[in-house]
Amino acid sequence: MTVELHKTSNVQSVLHAGLAFHMPGETFDTASTAAHLSLLLADIGFENWPLPNDNPMLAVLSCNDCTVFIEIERDGDFNWLNLSLETSAPDITEAVAEGWLAQIVHAVLKTMTPETVAWLQPDALISPWEFQAMLAEEPAEEAPAAIVNLRPFELSLRDPAQCTCNEGAKKRRIKVPAPANAAVAHAIRHEPTREELADEFGDDAVPETEMRRLSVWLMTFALGIVALPAALALGVVSLFKGEDFRFATQVIALTVLAMSLETSGALAAILY
Repeated sequence: MTVELHKTSNVQSVLHAGLAFHMPGETFDTASTAAHLSLLLADIGFENWPLPNDNPMLAVLSCNDCTVFIEIERDGDFNWLNLSLETSAPDITEAVAEGWLAQIVHAVLKTMTPETVAWLQPDALISPWEFQAMLAEEPAEEAPAAIVNLRPFELSLRDPAQCTCNEGAKKRRIKVPAPANAAVAHAIRHEPTREELADEFGDDAVPETEMRRLSVWLMTFALGIVALPAALALGVVSLFKGEDFRFATQVIALTVLAMSLETSGALAAILY
């Protein structure tokens, strides 16, 4: 993630997660988003209070044993809600901190519907349901402290148009597939290749012998007697693409059909 953390010398670990929301032409409000996250933290047992900062697209919530950084980042048609959890207590292991961050993201997924989740690494993109399945297999190792009184707060936000994107947002351009396209993408990825089909069914193409090639040219000369333009076109195709007996037969059949329709007057009736 691209959150600029105000680290101190006693920081033990910093973990990151990001949630991408498809919102063309819209931008998250940092103040309301931070207030919503503050309530979610309180609901899962994290007493928290805001810390001042100079970035209007960043909110900082301080808890008893950790600090949560909330950054809103615009990336094309997507809004990224970047969450970073910083711990400073030496007795808090990285596994415990990861469990806390997983609880926070899990709480966000209960009230918001992102397109994808970037877990711990910017390029580690998983779907929300994959994240939920991961939590079901690996529950958090340690529950947070009991809920205490929540201190209300307000954050001010400048016009997002006045805020410049950071370099991380410019470098990262990730196309997030919609959940509805997941089945199609899976089918395309697992479509058998030409080599696999050849091994399965074999090559049933008729070999091009000298006799078949000669037959194509004889048919072309015969066609030239009644339809010289069609014969010239067939000859050019045979020179550049190779003699194709089936194609030559189809050309002759279509030519004979057109001449029959012209003779009977049906072609004129169709055209006019």
